[in-house]
Amino acid sequence: MNKALEEKLLELMGEIKGTGTELKNDLKTEVGAVKSAIEEVVKSFEPLKEKIDLLEVKQEVTDLNLLKLKRKLQAEIFKMKIANEKSEQYNRRENLIINGIPLPSEHDPREDVYDITKKIAAKLNVPLTRADFVTAPLLPLRRS
Repeated sequence: MNKALEEKLLELMGEIKGTGTELKNDLKTEVGAVKSAIEEVVKSFEPLKEKIDLLEVKQEVTDLNLLKLKRKLQAEIFKMKIANEKSEQYNRRENLIINGIPLPSEHDPREDVYDITKKIAAKLNVPLTRADFVTAPLLPLRRS
């Protein structure tokens, strides 16, 4: 009976070995199929990766162009500020600001800025008429 068991055991071991080999082969086939599928997916992403790389390069170029444009605009704004300042200064070339004159209400309420200015001009021996004025406003005091 031992011999029959031994033969049966050998038979079962052979079947197990065959089944193991089959499983091994099936597993290799399945792993190969999965590997091929992964390679296909990776290949399908290659065009997308190329597009992304191209977009990144375009973005860098755009960023550089925007930076150049920003600097150019800043320089232009600076030039315009200087030109505006020169223009304002030119427009003020005939202006005269006199500080320390008492307000008309403090001195004589009937006296206006033109009269006060003409009196100062007379003291300085400078001939001055109302036609010499474009305007003569009272400016607010500057707070220091």
